[in-house]
Amino acid sequence: MSTPFTIDRSRYPLIIVTGKRVQADMAAALGVNEAYGRIMDEKRPFGILLDIRELQGVPDAKVRKTVAEFAKSREDDFARYCVADATVVGSRVIYGVVTAVNWLAPAKHPEKTFMNYDDALGWCERRLRESVG
Repeated sequence: MSTPFTIDRSRYPLIIVTGKRVQADMAAALGVNEAYGRIMDEKRPFGILLDIRELQGVPDAKVRKTVAEFAKSREDDFARYCVADATVVGSRVIYGVVTAVNWLAPAKHPEKTFMNYDDALGWCERRLRESVG
């Protein structure tokens, strides 16, 4: 499956995943899950910044459940390898949706939601310096 997201590894171990004008539907959820799965399958420490400021629409309950179930199914890998998981959103509504998904599947790794890209980037970089060096 091809993901509707761009994955930038140029700053590894920081990985930036960006969705440009992505619809908030099952394809987007499966795309995010696929991208995160591939990254965790490398079995190396990483930080990830998911930029969904241009997400179109609001994910429905089925989409939110799919994302939460994926996070739960990979929680041990997230805990082992993900030292920073930042999500940047473009609206208070999406901020609330991300909060709801995180509530359905509480993380065992550091995760945080932001409305400002630079704040998210700074948080990820600090976490990586503290954890990876």
